[in-house]
Amino acid sequence: MRLNRLDARCVRELVSHVVAARALSREAIDTVIERTGGVPLFVEELTSAVLERDGANPTKREIPATLHDSLMARLDRLGSAKEVAQIASVVGHAFSYDLLSIVSAMAEHDLQSALARLAEAELIYARGIPPEATYTFKHALIQDAAYHALLKSRRRELHKRVIVAVTEHFPAMAKSQLEVVARHWTDAGETEKAIAAWRKAGDAGFKRYAFTEAENAYRHALDLISAQAESRARDVHELEVMNRLVPVLQLAKGWAAPEAAEAIAHTRSLAEKTDNLAQLLLQVVGSFVSALSRGDLPAASALSAQISDLAVRDGSPAVLGLARVGEVSTRYFRGDLNGAEEHFLAGAGLFRIAAERFPTSVASGFGFGSHVAWMLGRADTARDRIRQAIAGATDLNSPFELAYAQYLAAMLQFFTREFADARMSAAASVALSDQYGIKQYSAGSRVFLGLAEAALGDPREAMSLVNLGLAGLNESGAVVAMTLYLSWFAEAQGLSGEVAGALLTVARALEVNPEELAWRPDALRIRGELQLRSGNTDAAEADFHEAITLAKQIAAKALELRASISLARILRKRGDFAGARELIAPLFASFTEGFDTVDLKEAKTLCEALAP
Repeated sequence: MRLNRLDARCVRELVSHVVAARALSREAIDTVIERTGGVPLFVEELTSAVLERDGANPTKREIPATLHDSLMARLDRLGSAKEVAQIASVVGHAFSYDLLSIVSAMAEHDLQSALARLAEAELIYARGIPPEATYTFKHALIQDAAYHALLKSRRRELHKRVIVAVTEHFPAMAKSQLEVVARHWTDAGETEKAIAAWRKAGDAGFKRYAFTEAENAYRHALDLISAQAESRARDVHELEVMNRLVPVLQLAKGWAAPEAAEAIAHTRSLAEKTDNLAQLLLQVVGSFVSALSRGDLPAASALSAQISDLAVRDGSPAVLGLARVGEVSTRYFRGDLNGAEEHFLAGAGLFRIAAERFPTSVASGFGFGSHVAWMLGRADTARDRIRQAIAGATDLNSPFELAYAQYLAAMLQFFTREFADARMSAAASVALSDQYGIKQYSAGSRVFLGLAEAALGDPREAMSLVNLGLAGLNESGAVVAMTLYLSWFAEAQGLSGEVAGALLTVARALEVNPEELAWRPDALRIRGELQLRSGNTDAAEADFHEAITLAKQIAAKALELRASISLARILRKRGDFAGARELIAPLFASFTEGFDTVDLKEAKTLCEALAP
C-alpha cells in the first residue's frame, strides 16, 4: 500500500499522538517535520527518539536505532549506485549534476546510470536532464544514512573536494551560500578556513539584520576556536569573533539580557588579557550599555567615567564623542541636568562622528539632549535637538539608530503632551524594531504607543498594548526608565477610572529605581493627582510640595512648573489666591520659549485667572 507524504499539519498531529501527555518544543517538532519528509514511520520513530532524551532536539544527522538497519538495507540494495548516494550525501540535501560530477570524478555514463537508479528507487527526486539536472534527497534520514556509511576520513576528503569545487567552479554559489561553505570547511577539518567562513557568514547575517543566523554562525566559529590549544593567538581570534557576537545579542535579546551581559564580561576579560586598548574600549562600552539598560546607574556612571579616561588615551573624535554621550545619558537619568547639558554642548559636534563606530550615538546624544533641554525649560530647543537626532539617524541609514531616535522622540512628545505626534513616532519605532528584531526598542515603543492611545481617548483598549510592552521590557531585562513607564502607566489607569490600581502602580514607579531622579518629580505629581481623585487632598498637597522641591534640586524647571500648577489649583480652590499667584507667576515669567506647549498655556491661563 502506497502512503503519500503527510503535510506539516498532519505531521504535527501525528507527533502529538506519539507524545500523548508530554509536550515537545515547537523547535523540536519543526526539526521532526524537516528531517522526516512527512513519512509516517519516520515521524513516529524520530519523535520517540526525541522523547527518550526528554524532548531534546534531534542531533545533527541522528538516525533512530529502530530505522538504521532498514535504511542501510535500502542503500545496500543499490549496488554501485550506493557510492553515488554517499558522495551526494556529502554535497547536500539538494545538489546539481554539475557539482556532483566534479566531486565524484566518475565517467558521465556511470554517474547518470547511478542517479537514474537512485531516482527509480525513490531515494532522490530528479528535475531536468543531465547536465542541467538538479536532485534532492527524498528524505533527510536517507541522506544521513548514506553519510554515516562513509568512513570519517572519506567524509573529510569529500567535504574538501566539494568546497574546492564550489570555490573554483561555482563562485556565485560560494558567495551566496556562506553557511554551506562554512559547514564544508568545518567537516573537512580545515579549522582556520572554517572559522573565517563562519565569521563571514555571521557578518553577512548581521548586515541583513538576520540576528539568529548571525548568532549561530559566530557561535560555530567560537566552538572551533575554543577547541584549539590555549595561546595568545587563540585569545585574539576569540576576541575578534566575540566583538561581533556581542552587538548581535544586545540588539536581538536586549541590552540588559543575561546572554548579552555574560558575553560582554567574557569579551572584556579577553580584551584585558590581550592588552588591546581598542577592544577594551568596546567592551567597557558594552558593559556601560548593559548596566544602563539594567537601571544600575551607579555602575553605569562609573563605566562612563572609564570610557572618558579611555577616550583621552585614544584621542579620536569618535571616542571622545561617545564619552560625551555616556556622560549626557547617566547624568540625565540621575538628575544632574546641568551637568548633562554641559556635556551635551561640549560633545554635540562629535555625535555624528561617534555614530559611525558606535551605534545609536546620534540618537542617544541628541535624543537625551532634547529631554534635558525640555526639563531645563527650553521646549523649542528640545524639539530642535530631536529633529537633529532623527535627521542624523536617517543620514546614517541605520534602522537601529532611527528606531531609537523615534522612540526618544515619542518620549519627548509625551513630555510636551503632543500625544498624536507621540503616537506616530512610537508607531514608526515599533515598525522598524519589529522588522529588524530590535527587542528592547520594540517593547519600549509599544508602551508609548499604548499610552498615546490612552491619552487620546481610549485608555481601556490601550492597556493591553502597554502591558505587552512592559512584558517585553521585563523579558529583555531592561529596568532603565521604569520609573517613567510605570508612572505614565498609572496616569493612563487613572484616566480609565482605575484609581486604586493606579495608586499601586505609581507606588511601584517610585520604588523600582530611586536612583532615577530625573523622572521622580513627575511620578510624585501623578501620585498627587491620583490622591486628589481619591479625595485625599492633604496627601496630594504633600506630594506636590515634594515634587516641586525635588524638581528645584535637579533644575527640572518644566517639572517644577507642572507640579506648581497642580498645587496652585489647590490653593486657588481653598481661596488662597495670593499664595497661588506667588507660586506660579514668577516661575511662568522665567520661561523664554515653548509658549505653545500645553503646560505653559495652562500656566498662562492660571496666572490670568489669579491676577489681582
